[in-house]
Amino acid sequence: MVKRYFDFLFRVNPLKIASGFSILLALVKLVTFVLTGSLVLLSSFLDSIQDALISFINTKIQKISKEKPDKKHPFGHGGIEVLSGLIQGSIILAFGLTIAFGAIDRILNSSSTLKEDNLLLGFIVLIVGAACGFLLNIYLKISEKRQRATNDTNISISTDRAHYEGDFWFNLISAVGMGLVWLSGLNIIDSICALIASGFFIKATFPVFIRTYKDITNEEVDVELQQKIKTLIYSADNKIQDIHDLRSRLLGPNILIDCHICLPKNLSVLEASAIVSKVQQLLYEKLNIDALIHVDAI
Repeated sequence: MVKRYFDFLFRVNPLKIASGFSILLALVKLVTFVLTGSLVLLSSFLDSIQDALISFINTKIQKISKEKPDKKHPFGHGGIEVLSGLIQGSIILAFGLTIAFGAIDRILNSSSTLKEDNLLLGFIVLIVGAACGFLLNIYLKISEKRQRATNDTNISISTDRAHYEGDFWFNLISAVGMGLVWLSGLNIIDSICALIASGFFIKATFPVFIRTYKDITNEEVDVELQQKIKTLIYSADNKIQDIHDLRSRLLGPNILIDCHICLPKNLSVLEASAIVSKVQQLLYEKLNIDALIHVDAI
């Protein structure tokens, strides 16, 4: 029974399960925020809304990015993930700035709307949120490994897992802050913790915007991957004597390359074409690379 339930978790799209958990947590945190008036809980509520929204977006993006190339999109639909990165980064940044401005306003005006009788409830909810973030991170990590085992290089699950790993620490730190407010009675701690929490939101946008920037500016893949590409090309056929003018770029979960391979000049066009096809198939199967190969005779 347990094994059947465990298998079911991985047959369903893991992003949908993560999104469902986030929506449930967001509702609980919203109610708790109303009961406590805590900015830390408002931050945590927005964090769960962000997680649910990003999981939902990634579910759709994952489906679209896997669609086969067509006449309008001859290089596939991986570019949709670039647009997704811009949207996600903007949402996270907006949440972070909203919390930061609210916290600064409370600190400067020495104002507070905390309802001290319900602070223990807020602490418990945040601890539960941290536990859920921890479990979701493990679940998505296992899903990511299963994905890699089938040579599926879509980055949506990896992106989502990073969010939930941050979610665990975010909720844990928020719970500590709530506990300190409850024990000390110093309401300003709530605003300070909320300000720190806003920093987590803003910091989380850096890798999203950096990856998006790399895609938009057609940045080369890293040197290690370039070497792996060359090794794969050489392994395709022992007649390949040299590789040069290798160019690459990222397009969402896909990698596009073009390069020249040197083949013996006594090969027929048919033989050279067969080697090129072998190289292209190997690169696609192993690294999800769409390759344009030019042949030079030596």
